[in-house]
Amino acid sequence: MPKELFLLREAAKRIGVRPHQLDYAILSGFIPQPALRLGTMRVWTESDLQTAKRYFTNKAKSKKEAHE
Repeated sequence: MPKELFLLREAAKRIGVRPHQLDYAILSGFIPQPALRLGTMRVWTESDLQTAKRYFTNKAKSKKEAHE
């Protein structure tokens, strides 16, 4: 069964963030870069999306708890 692959814009859309937020998380070292590349573009797998989604979910929870 073929894997679904996503470029930055589609990956960000699937996890509910803006592309620049996902790029910033990678460049800042909060999440690892996707292992796959197509030329100079990062190619995201479902596993990469789950890792990024976990990061942004935990970040949102931390922010919410700080305001309570």
